Amino acid sequence: MKRIFSFIFIILTCIVLFSNTIKADEPQEYDSFTDGFKFIINDDGDKTCTITGYDSAVYTNIIPEELNGYVVTRIGNGAFKDMPQIAGELSFPNTIISIGEEAFSGCTYLTRVNLPSSVKEVGSRAFYQCTSLEGVNLNRVEIIGDAVFYKCTGFENKNIIIPDSVKEIGQRVFAFSNIESVEFTGKNSPVVDENIFRFYEGKVIIPSDRNGYTGSVWSGSDVKGVELTGDLNKDNMVNSDDAAIALDLYRYGNISKEDIDIGDINRDNVINSDDAALILDIYRYGK
Repeated sequence: MKRIFSFIFIILTCIVLFSNTIKADEPQEYDSFTDGFKFIINDDGDKTCTITGYDSAVYTNIIPEELNGYVVTRIGNGAFKDMPQIAGELSFPNTIISIGEEAFSGCTYLTRVNLPSSVKEVGSRAFYQCTSLEGVNLNRVEIIGDAVFYKCTGFENKNIIIPDSVKEIGQRVFAFSNIESVEFTGKNSPVVDENIFRFYEGKVIIPSDRNGYTGSVWSGSDVKGVELTGDLNKDNMVNSDDAAIALDLYRYGNISKEDIDIGDINRDNVINSDDAALILDIYRYGK
């Protein structure tokens, strides 16, 4: 009889443990002060999770670092798609490593995105039709998916900096976006789709040392207004003439926004002798 009871006890214990395991893999709601976030536990053994949704009428612009003791490392596909509750300047914790496809697509009240250096990948259409979005910091992103900023029409008179960390970019990333200029800062071109600039009407600025930027994508056939950083006289070269123009602009003023885009080498929003010196460095050393 004792053996039978022992056997039954063991069976019941296994059922309970198995049931708890199944529950751990199911979406769970975060029920602390940022109530409304849904998540699933990642299968990595590190007590991390992926946000899969938001079920609250409360406006928010803060992605939590932790949910019920699990560190948030990913934003799932479509997690916040078409949600007006996501508004203003969006902040992410330094634990996030990737943003899924369509994660914030259609969030029309989103105005700015600041990605921490931990984020390495932004999925396709992640900010598709975020029509109020007017600023983004890509920091150390490495992969940008297709149509990430497609129809983001709030960028009037704004630019986007593509950091040197970016290794790969998909197609139609900036289509119908009204972004004024897209500036690439890496010495070598990332791997880009042939349709990267399709339906994009703004300028593309590439580094003066442009040996890594080859092919029709960078030739102007698909791009309107390819410019070289530092080429103030627009002769497709960067040399001492451009440094002299930078000094003249510094001395006599009348500096246009276009001059700032091309000649403000150190990105402090002015053109002065520091920029002239940096232009000479580009000429002499290819930096």
